[in-house]
Amino acid sequence: MPAHHQLHLLYEEWKTLTEEETEAINHSFWSEVDRCQESKMMLKHHIINANENLARELKTMGSGAPEIEESIRRKVDSLIVLEAANAKLLCQKKESVAVQLKELDRSSGNLRQIHKSYATPNRNAYFDSVS
Repeated sequence: MPAHHQLHLLYEEWKTLTEEETEAINHSFWSEVDRCQESKMMLKHHIINANENLARELKTMGSGAPEIEESIRRKVDSLIVLEAANAKLLCQKKESVAVQLKELDRSSGNLRQIHKSYATPNRNAYFDSVS
């Protein structure tokens, strides 16, 4: 199989993993996000090898090389857009969680104040003050 076909297949696999990662982020399935990222890291090594093979292949090619390079470039550009969208989505999720944590901290503080107001005094504290 020519290197550019192999590379296109690998990039399609990357795209599929990125789309699965998008769904996992949307649903906060973090173990699935990890799986997708780990799979992409393993795929990265195959892509590097295929790129090296493609570079050798293009050197021996006369015409047609610019079209192949342009096709690969378009595919990579589309993957960059997907990855950027996932990065943005992760930032939004992180900000949302930060807001929720802040609200929970505030609620926890309010509950502590209420508890202090309505808690029965410690009997030992009373006796300590009398002695």
